[in-house]
Amino acid sequence: MKKTTFILIGYGNMGKDWGKVISKMNNIHVVGVVDLLKQNRLQALIDFRLTERQVSDDFEKLLSLLKPDAVIDCSPPFAHHKNTLITLNNGCHILGEKPISLSLNEAQEVIDLSIIKKRIYMVNQNYRRNPIINIIQKTIGQIGKIYSINIDYFQGLEFKDTFRYSFDHPLLSDMAIHHFDLVRMITGQEAKNVYAKEYNPETSKFKNGSGVFCQFDIDNGAIFSYRGSWSSKGFNTSYNGFWRIVGEYGTMIWDGNLSLSIEKQTKDHNLHKYEIKIPKKYLFTPYDVFLYELRENLKLFVASVNNGKPPDCWCRDNINSLKMILSAIESSEKSDIIRIN
Repeated sequence: MKKTTFILIGYGNMGKDWGKVISKMNNIHVVGVVDLLKQNRLQALIDFRLTERQVSDDFEKLLSLLKPDAVIDCSPPFAHHKNTLITLNNGCHILGEKPISLSLNEAQEVIDLSIIKKRIYMVNQNYRRNPIINIIQKTIGQIGKIYSINIDYFQGLEFKDTFRYSFDHPLLSDMAIHHFDLVRMITGQEAKNVYAKEYNPETSKFKNGSGVFCQFDIDNGAIFSYRGSWSSKGFNTSYNGFWRIVGEYGTMIWDGNLSLSIEKQTKDHNLHKYEIKIPKKYLFTPYDVFLYELRENLKLFVASVNNGKPPDCWCRDNINSLKMILSAIESSEKSDIIRIN
């Protein structure tokens, strides 16, 4: 079996999670790790059985030396654009963490480059691989035309990787894109406009924007309402959030974990409520779900590298999720409704 060779950028918490997934896949081989912190590089030496020449704080130098097939980029959002340019210009495929960039111009630049270089640039929208999301996508038609999608996401988080505390709009830039992307996936529609309001409690460790309220208008006439926070105290939701999807025949509720139910009108106009059974093979713990999502995305990426077919969350599609984020940020800054082009 031919192994796809990778360089992994960033060996903090996310990089180590990727490492756990990679270690159980026989068709993948990590040939190098890049990290700015010496202790992370030393840990990578041990975990991947590398030599000192295979770890570095200089990505471009290591890429030129090792010449891998592909790169997994776990760097902070503000480094994505530069790392993607370097990767593509060196003829490698890339699986990068979201978002593509923090500006549309930069995002379009790397998308155009990936097409010119004929290389796969896939964005790790791992929440798309959640088994429950796929069940929702298959069963949502039972409630007819969708009128509204409502997501509540509330967490009081303490991050070990502290970069999120220091950059602007952290919840929108680094988390909400997961939920926004899922709405695009489930509905098959795009957002037309948004009104957003960010806030940041006095007790928050974040620079700003640890909480947000958003309302989007969707192409099919539905409304997508989003309430999220990284600095709330008590009654945490799951990382997926708590979902209420309202349709013409009824409502679907997902608690973000393993409870999925529908209450809909029957032929005699009464309401009937029932639980959608989750297959036993998907009864994971939240962390196991996360690792499953990463593994499925990595398998999809490697398949795309080998067959040349873009995956569903390749960069040219994922820019529409980025547009939702950047438009929400602009709306919050301007206190106005922003049209999404």
